Amino acid sequence: MVIIEPCGRLRVILSQMVMDMVGTANPSNKKEYEHMMNVIIPNLEIRALELAGKCEALGECEREKCDTDLIKKFFEKASNALEKKYSKYKESTGK
Repeated sequence: MVIIEPCGRLRVILSQMVMDMVGTANPSNKKEYEHMMNVIIPNLEIRALELAGKCEALGECEREKCDTDLIKKFFEKASNALEKKYSKYKESTGK
């Protein structure tokens, strides 16, 4: 088992996890896609904000990583990307 400090976990969420999930999301699986949009991404945002607070408390924030406004904008961008991807899928399939 690997234990990563809060700053490391936050870094992984913001630099790898979310955009990889957005990039590999399959809009043809409507149930899974909606779960990602309505549950997974919002829960990751909550977790990222919690981790930002913990990281900041440790005094280890790099650049603006712990800026809650930037984190919220990041997740808004991810949600918008998912919605756009789903809209394009609907247009191409006529569903």
